[in-house]
Amino acid sequence: MSSTASASAQRPSTGGIFRATLLGALVAVVVNVILWALMQFVFNLNLHIQAGGPGTPMVPLPVVPVIVLTVVPALVAGGLFWLLARFTARAPLIFLIIALLVLVLSFAPGFLAFPGETVNALGLNVLHIGAAVPIVWALIGRGR
Repeated sequence: MSSTASASAQRPSTGGIFRATLLGALVAVVVNVILWALMQFVFNLNLHIQAGGPGTPMVPLPVVPVIVLTVVPALVAGGLFWLLARFTARAPLIFLIIALLVLVLSFAPGFLAFPGETVNALGLNVLHIGAAVPIVWALIGRGR
């Protein structure tokens, strides 16, 4: 078997990546809705955000944006994984490195936008982890 044939045989299929993206999004949404509910109703941590950007008043974080802001990154991650699978030989490793960097960088805005609101920033960052872990798990582990 030629090296081209063996490389293409190891590459994840588009359908497999698509299914993994949907699975990752679904699991991430379930995880984040559970985390959001626990923070809101069990730990009485009323997460809040500046919905209009910097300088606007703080508003409570409802569950719908949590869902939307979990699904959209899952779709972007699926697209990135698909591109990496098409153009690189080590897509899972490269994707994992990129995902970890993006996750770490996603922590900064919570602390910068909410100075003195450490608990709120930590709560929001828990939601970032709640989205990242299932999405990465699905794409690396099941995107074949």
